Amino acid sequence: VTDDLTQFPVWVERKYDGIRLLLHKSTDAWGGVLCGAYSRTRSDFIEQIPGLERTLQLLPSSQVILDGELYGTILTEDGLRPATVYEVFSSIQGGAGRPVQLKYAAFDLLYLNGLDLTGKSLRDRRQFLAQLVSAPHLQTLPIPIALAQGQMAQNKEDVNRYYHHFRAQGYEGIVVKTLDDAYLMDQRDPNWRKRKPEITLDLVLLGAVYSVTTQAQKGMFGSY
Repeated sequence: VTDDLTQFPVWVERKYDGIRLLLHKSTDAWGGVLCGAYSRTRSDFIEQIPGLERTLQLLPSSQVILDGELYGTILTEDGLRPATVYEVFSSIQGGAGRPVQLKYAAFDLLYLNGLDLTGKSLRDRRQFLAQLVSAPHLQTLPIPIALAQGQMAQNKEDVNRYYHHFRAQGYEGIVVKTLDDAYLMDQRDPNWRKRKPEITLDLVLLGAVYSVTTQAQKGMFGSY
C-alpha cells in the first residue's frame, strides 16, 4: 500500500506486532494519580499488565495521553527476537511459553499537561513526544517506554530500504505517515499507510458466521 506514494518527505516508522494502547495519566491538585491503558474497543488493560501503572505514575508529566504499541522481545538460543502479538497476549494472561520482556513504543502524543495536541501536525507532536520520553530512567521502568523508531523518507527508494531494514530485524513492516496532518480522533487515519509481507494461502472454507459489528452489515458474513 506504499507503492502509490507521491508526496515526500514522509515519516516511515517501524511497525510493531503488539497491542495498540492509549495510555492515560491524570493527576489532581492533591497529588492523586489515575491511570488507564485503553484498547481500540475501550477495554482497560492497566490491571492486566504488571508494572504498567507504576510506569505511568513515574512519567515526568501530571497529565498525558500517549498513543503507542505494547510489544515485546523474547530471548532464544539465537538471541533476542520480537515477540508476536499472540505471545504478548499470552504473556499478560499468564500463559506458558518463553518469557516476554514487555515494552511500550510511543508513536504519538495527544495531550500533555493541559495542552490538547491533536490539532497540531505530526511534526510538532513528535517533538513534544521526544522531549517527554527521552528521560533515561524511562528505559529502566517496569515497562520501558521509548520513542517508536523511524526515519524520514525522501523518495520511494528510502521507503523500500526502511521496510527491508525493519523486516530484517524481525518486525512486521512499516507505517508511513504524513508530517502535516492533525491527529484523527476515534477513527483510522487514511493517510497512515501500512506495508507488511504478502502471504498467499490456498484454503478451504469450512463455515461462516454473520457479522455483528454494525447494523449496515447485518445479514452479511463477517468471518469465515
